[in-house]
Amino acid sequence: MKRHTENQEYVRGLATLCRGGTMSVPRLAGCLNEAGLLTRAGAPYQGLRGTYTLVGSTWKWLHAQGLDDEAENVAEVFVKPNGGHAWN
Repeated sequence: MKRHTENQEYVRGLATLCRGGTMSVPRLAGCLNEAGLLTRAGAPYQGLRGTYTLVGSTWKWLHAQGLDDEAENVAEVFVKPNGGHAWN
């Protein structure tokens, strides 16, 4: 399993702060950019495929660590613009 990243830690923390609410993936991308976090390619997040991949990989990392409550936060907080879950 790949080592988790600072970006995944950020998503984890933001999901905890937003528990009970939702945030669109494009807004998450804006938050990541405001925090100075970049994609693996060194580019700003655009709220597209790479941001969704980050949400999914964060969920998988937390789940693999047995942190199911935190994984569920990620799954429930981050949504597509249409309101659907972003992690799947």
